[in-house]
Amino acid sequence: MDFIVVLFAAIIGDLIWGNKKNFSERLNYPVIVFGRFIDFIDREFNRDVFSDNTKVFNGTIITLMAIIILWFLATILEKILFGNFVGNILIGFFVSLFLNIKSSFNEIKAIYNNFMDDDIYQAKEGLGSISSVDCSELNESEITALAIDNLFRKLMLHFVCPFFWLFIMGLPGLLISNFISYANKLTLQTAPKYQLFGKLISYLENIMYYIPSRLTSLLIILSSFILKEDWKKAITITRQHSKEMGPVSLGWGSASIAGALDIIINVYNTNTENGEFFVINPDGIKLINFDYILKGIWIYIVSISLFLVGIFFGSIV
Repeated sequence: MDFIVVLFAAIIGDLIWGNKKNFSERLNYPVIVFGRFIDFIDREFNRDVFSDNTKVFNGTIITLMAIIILWFLATILEKILFGNFVGNILIGFFVSLFLNIKSSFNEIKAIYNNFMDDDIYQAKEGLGSISSVDCSELNESEITALAIDNLFRKLMLHFVCPFFWLFIMGLPGLLISNFISYANKLTLQTAPKYQLFGKLISYLENIMYYIPSRLTSLLIILSSFILKEDWKKAITITRQHSKEMGPVSLGWGSASIAGALDIIINVYNTNTENGEFFVINPDGIKLINFDYILKGIWIYIVSISLFLVGIFFGSIV
């Protein structure tokens, strides 16, 4: 019952300040804290004068120390708060800082509204600001596919993954998984100088996403079945993607939604040296209109609902 209170408090918290511009900014949103910590360790332990072996060693030690510290702090916080109603509410509000349900929905809905207003320029601007991709040369079909892909990437990163590790390992699991995710995203894979220093954390990220990425695919397939979308092709494209990528967690949700809606999605592959794009479902519909965004939104909503139902029953068993 305690976890259910945390769960609903987290959802309510995200619905209240989901845009991260009010309450969470005053609390110094965790991404900022993690970013400052990573900047500090980069300056002190990843200097150009260090040898390759030293960088790998320093990165490994710093990563392990950060995980131990986060585990220690989160365990203390959990023991103090978890188990009483007010404490559970406070934990839930804290968890909401790591979620991105409302803002993800608002972002893609805004792009849909831009198309409704025949303002493709604003749609490009909005998509570029949330995806970090140059959208200036994209057409309506490409914008729509990229917006849908971005929505389901965030479903895994900012909903399924945080709640999965919170459910499995409690508050320590939530903090550690988010630290690994943001560390890898902010610095450790953005330039060649970080490849050696971030070797361990890159490996840990792939382990951390292994189950959540596949769970996200399952949610998309089940939602497609409920909504009478092409759930069989979603399974087929997901299987093809898994064979091509092996154990890598990249793009599972993208593969499933591409199959469910039979659309073509270009995925940025951070696991390659040059960060290339690879195409998922290249035989999908070549040109799609922005109405596909609504289909994606419905699958998104049903996927969240299924996950919450699963967590609810899992916590009371």
